[in-house]
Amino acid sequence: MESSNRVGSSSAERGLTGRVALVTGGSRGIGRATCLALAAKGASVAVLCRCRIKEANEVVEQIQSTAGQGLAIEANVLDPRAIKRSVEQAAAKLGKIDILVSNAGEMTDVSVVDMKDEDWEQALAINLTSSFRYARECIPSMKERRWGTDYQCLFTGGLHRVE
Repeated sequence: MESSNRVGSSSAERGLTGRVALVTGGSRGIGRATCLALAAKGASVAVLCRCRIKEANEVVEQIQSTAGQGLAIEANVLDPRAIKRSVEQAAAKLGKIDILVSNAGEMTDVSVVDMKDEDWEQALAINLTSSFRYARECIPSMKERRWGTDYQCLFTGGLHRVE
């Protein structure tokens, strides 16, 4: 019986061969599963994390164990310079980004009544502004190549084909 964590490699699963994906929040949870699913389809994957580089490297090792290509990158999604550097680093190592998955996010259990303005602004910066900034960095080269997908898990919940 096959493991559910196995990164597949059959020709039917390789529909993204030659494509490069960048996944924010890729070191655990939904982000990790997304990285592995994209790799199973043949994409090279940049696994981004804010501080869980060990876990991001474990995702990359799992991708590479089935002849996939991956790269772990530590980047603070609140820092526009770090966003730019992470996109440049991924492109230099794996190629221009074809698929952007903005998965990094932060949840709070504080009620609106009790939430401080600073907490609200932090949540917006992580959950929305970082998605906007990553899209702004990645979409121009997608448009040049007339191929790309921008999936913002928390921002729009939608898949946007770039043409």
